Amino acid sequence: MPANLTPQYMEAEEALQRAITPEEKLDALEEMLRAIPKHKGTEKMQADIKRRIARLREASEAARKKGKADPYRVEREGAGQVFVVGPPNSGKSALVGALTKAKVVVAAYPFATAWPVPGMMKHEDILIQLVDTPPATGGNCPPALAASVRGGDAVIIVVDASIDSCLDDLQDQLDLLEDRRVISDGRPCMVVLSKTDLPGAAGNAEILIEAYPEARFALVSVQSGAGFQELPGAVFEMLGII
Repeated sequence: MPANLTPQYMEAEEALQRAITPEEKLDALEEMLRAIPKHKGTEKMQADIKRRIARLREASEAARKKGKADPYRVEREGAGQVFVVGPPNSGKSALVGALTKAKVVVAAYPFATAWPVPGMMKHEDILIQLVDTPPATGGNCPPALAASVRGGDAVIIVVDASIDSCLDDLQDQLDLLEDRRVISDGRPCMVVLSKTDLPGAAGNAEILIEAYPEARFALVSVQSGAGFQELPGAVFEMLGII
């Protein structure tokens, strides 16, 4: 059965994509739930929205109980701390989940990750902390999140290589990190091109690598497992751990 989404629902979904604070995201999600047509064709969407609302409420309540504790702050663990950033639906959560077994939120809809989620990646006998982050775009990067990323040792930018906008997506992420003073001080940075098993990804990857000859690149596919054996070593090398 088709969803037949209403204009009110579409407006609320657009508001969610513009939302920056948890409160704004919660308001948008609640409006989406109110506006979505209630029938069998939207049951799964309704359940997804309810889960996202519940997660945001739980996180907000936990932050409230901690007083002024920063929900974007992640305690450092392991030999290095690497923040994984990227636009919505780039595959960064799936990447962190596959490398660390952390309980990340992987979903087909955008902005599924509301707060940073840390996990530990092993390279030989060394543990490196990877931190999945809420998707960031030029208009959607809370200052507290940028401050946390600045506190890390390195950054991984994840870009979906299978879509036509991948070149613009990468430049948008680089501009954002430069503007937030994350990579302007020479902090190590790697670009991971995801979903390389999909049509068009190979050609797009060649274009990206040619366009940014000085950048570190890694090509991976969560579906096929390609690139995952080499990636921990590449991250280790980027960190320069002795």
